Amino acid sequence: MAVVRAQIQTVEEIYKLVWTAVANKQPMEAIYQGRHRLFCPHRLGRNKEGQLRVLCYQ
Repeated sequence: MAVVRAQIQTVEEIYKLVWTAVANKQPMEAIYQGRHRLFCPHRLGRNKEGQLRVLCYQ
């Protein structure tokens, strides 16, 4: 299974990338707090304030 990797610039690009990973059940790689992370996104949605959120497991 391939890891999703991309250079991201906008929120829309991030949303599309995460949505694709969720739909295809693909893991993703990101840099969080200066460290590389590998995680599996499961759900994409919004919180009560309308902000985009993703449920994922590291």
